[in-house]
Amino acid sequence: MLQYRRHGYSRPITRALVSLGLLTLVVLLPSFQSHADNAGYALRFDGVNDVVALPETQYVMGSGWQSTKTVSLWIRPSGAATTCANNSVGWCDSVLGDRPRWWGISRGVLNGQDRVWVWNYDGSADSPVDVIGIAYTSNAWMHVSLVHGGGVLRAYLNGVELASTPSGETLQPTTGALPRLYLGGVINSTTRNWTYEGQIDEVSLWGTARTPAEVQQDMLRILSGTEAGLAAYYGMSNGSGTALTDDGPASWDGVLLDGMSGVPPNGGGPQWVASDAFGTGGSTPTATPTPTATMTASPMQTATSPPPTTSTNTPTAGQSPSPTATVGAPPPGLLDTFNRPNGAIGSGWSGNTGAYRVAENMLDVVGNGSIFWNSASFGADQEAYVSLSAIDPNPGTTSLLLKSQSSTTATAGVIRLIYSSTGQTVQVWTYAASQGWVQRGSAMSVAFASGDRFGARARADGWIEVLRNGAVVGSRDASAWPFSGVGGYIGVWMANASNALLDDFGGATMDAPISLAVLPTASATASATPTPAATDTPTPEAATPTASAEPTSTETSTPTQTP
Repeated sequence: MLQYRRHGYSRPITRALVSLGLLTLVVLLPSFQSHADNAGYALRFDGVNDVVALPETQYVMGSGWQSTKTVSLWIRPSGAATTCANNSVGWCDSVLGDRPRWWGISRGVLNGQDRVWVWNYDGSADSPVDVIGIAYTSNAWMHVSLVHGGGVLRAYLNGVELASTPSGETLQPTTGALPRLYLGGVINSTTRNWTYEGQIDEVSLWGTARTPAEVQQDMLRILSGTEAGLAAYYGMSNGSGTALTDDGPASWDGVLLDGMSGVPPNGGGPQWVASDAFGTGGSTPTATPTPTATMTASPMQTATSPPPTTSTNTPTAGQSPSPTATVGAPPPGLLDTFNRPNGAIGSGWSGNTGAYRVAENMLDVVGNGSIFWNSASFGADQEAYVSLSAIDPNPGTTSLLLKSQSSTTATAGVIRLIYSSTGQTVQVWTYAASQGWVQRGSAMSVAFASGDRFGARARADGWIEVLRNGAVVGSRDASAWPFSGVGGYIGVWMANASNALLDDFGGATMDAPISLAVLPTASATASATPTPAATDTPTPEAATPTASAEPTSTETSTPTQTP
């Protein structure tokens, strides 16, 4: 029935500090009995292409999360840890964190040390990235907590605080793009694949900096989901399927993915397994100090992180978050709230503007046609979204437009994502004069409700994501479209949906590159000079091609509502 396993852990490196200096570490060996009975289910990740895509960090964690947050989870690392490229924690395999890489819990070999790393990127001059390492035993459960608050980053192992280091607010993109949370790995491309091998259970995210007593109180029990400060709780309650239910207060569900961003599937995503992460009895974790060890830190160097981009996953059609998902406040990049006197749509819009008007601080649909936000065009990695205040129940469509090569017409080249309220599907179509209208992949089953946010992202590599309330519900490959590598205008296209009301239209160029600090090479006996890390330079965006004025289509497919 109930068994106990004893594991020993050494105290981690505290902070990757400044130029030359000595780093003295107090090594702790927690004496802990981790419990092993039926804790329900866990997810096992293969370290190859398994990830769980969650909604955007801002939505899940709530206001102020950049300076105040806690993440607690049980993990059971397995397999061989990989060496973190560029000697940077941002290139270690991700257990939990967001994309682009700004903070999180990772696993990998840095400076010859195989650790689970708790880290935060605040961009400060003396230490841009603050890192705490936790020693671990392979194939053994461990409870890890990242606690960030009051300008301090803390790491807990099995309920015991092991180390802390000053750390400011987590930096975020300056483009208005929102990083997205991922569990079990982050995949940017075939060469930027940071997937974790092992099991994960009982993941809880909090909008508070939890105290040691709070961490210890909850680490050995299944949460109710109503605890004060709880933002999301993934207790792995599903046990099967491709959805990961948020058992917390707001239903920020996730999607289990088998490959993404060019990394192909291998026959199955994260696997549901019986969990023995914790039990109902046993001793309280304790920490026993041992003699100190001195380590020398050499000067810090910096390396450019991989170009952070949004996900391009390929879940099975029909995967969608819970219909009760909470929208929350509009994300950054909000372009038009429509909060102005009733009347014309306004000078920020062009196209068939006569089919729309502002009414009661919303966009009222009165006809058919496409409109474009003409005040700005966006880059090759771009997003657009709109809130569906009222969905027309009659046959008709609501479409988002991305990468339009014109701000007045959709026939110069455009991506169109068509939502049918009667069929509850989203289709992805592209138009180019040389191709005509082409549907990219099959229709995706998506059930939007009034008040939901319909979003889409188009990447320079051709992948297009569909989002519901910030959560990815599917993606399609449109890399054969000739304009996939360039930017353009975004907009909306309504057809036969005069009872619809829209609100809070927005969009942005996604994810500017960031720089992460390289940890200094450390030695227990002497200072060592690190090898300069290679700089990974993103490919410059291609120039926008000019669309042909004469259609020469060789495709016969047409969208549900043709232009």
